[in-house]
Amino acid sequence: MGEGGDPRDALGSTDVAERTAAARELATSGTPADLELLLGLAQTDKSPSVRLYAAAAASEIATREVLDQERRQQVLDALRAWDPGTNPSLVLVFAGIADAAGIKRLGLLLRDPRRDVRTAAATAVRRMASLPQAPKILAGEVGGWLRSGKYPADAAAELIRLAGEQGWVAQQEAIRAGAKAGRAAAEAADQALEWLAARQDPTSWDGTWMTTDDGETEWLYILERQGFGREGALGELEVVDGVGTLRGRPPLGRAWATRTAAEGTSEAITMEGRLLWRHRANALTRVVEELGTQLRGVPEVAHGLAAEMKDLEGVAAVRARAFALWMSGQLAEADRVLQGIFASEKRHHPHALWVRANVSAQLGDLDTARESVEACLASAPKRAAYRADAEALLASLGSGTRTVNVEP
Repeated sequence: MGEGGDPRDALGSTDVAERTAAARELATSGTPADLELLLGLAQTDKSPSVRLYAAAAASEIATREVLDQERRQQVLDALRAWDPGTNPSLVLVFAGIADAAGIKRLGLLLRDPRRDVRTAAATAVRRMASLPQAPKILAGEVGGWLRSGKYPADAAAELIRLAGEQGWVAQQEAIRAGAKAGRAAAEAADQALEWLAARQDPTSWDGTWMTTDDGETEWLYILERQGFGREGALGELEVVDGVGTLRGRPPLGRAWATRTAAEGTSEAITMEGRLLWRHRANALTRVVEELGTQLRGVPEVAHGLAAEMKDLEGVAAVRARAFALWMSGQLAEADRVLQGIFASEKRHHPHALWVRANVSAQLGDLDTARESVEACLASAPKRAAYRADAEALLASLGSGTRTVNVEP
């Protein structure tokens, strides 16, 4: 495929490498209009690699876009007579058929005698459940499959894990029924029921939850059932049948889900299709850095974060804790932490200097404040978010005559 060429034209090339490259490109740039062509190639191309990449591209498009009824029916028709054993990876396209017909087809595939087909179908159900457009009937359908007793143990185990990870509290009886499918299902049921029971306990929701996955930061902080967000206090958390409510927020769920940047599953709060991931230990450093001066408006959150970070090691974590202490108004403790930082470093970070200048100014140590802000401005990047505030602080303190040398 020539540079700048249309990948759709390249799919008709006699060169396998070109067809494969074209399918890979459509996985990221394709639209629902490309599904018919990709589905055809995934079923009929002579090259196994082309079939594999065409199936992957079709699945990516089907789950990235919200397909209308006509397009969903087009996919179902295109795969009506298809044998999933010839290319199990194509089963994943059904994750994007987020309606009763798509769910029904996946239910049948989960009973296929071939294990690789069942595995692909279980992956597709899991992926469908993670989509913002996931149908509300999915939990009930999964529960029905488990109660039917018609599914192999491996498929039942995957469905049980999904029910537990998604926090489907209403499906607990179905999970117990599905546990009878075999040892793997029984073990999965024990874990799922434990998760579901924990999620109904409001104290298990305590913690810091945040997402920046779609480019827009959303966060919640919950401590002893009291919720906080960017607006401030959100009142007391109520949990009924595994669904949490806080003032000014849509219904909240709990889930275990796979993060793009992490292996395995992570705990999250679900909120209108968004996943707010639980942050602990060193991950709290990123929370403090992301929220920045927002924490000034929610000192309770800043205080809680600083307390959780007390025993963390590493320069970045200690700096973040000093910042949180400042935002929470714990000036003496912030000053003590900053003194420890400056005693152990030969080169001082400009952001730490800015924090030290503010803390010192508020404690009445104007000489240290002036020295620190001058050093900050001498080393801070021109576009640093705090630079304008640092310049304003220096102006309020009055410029000194002392020259401060800071290593770049």
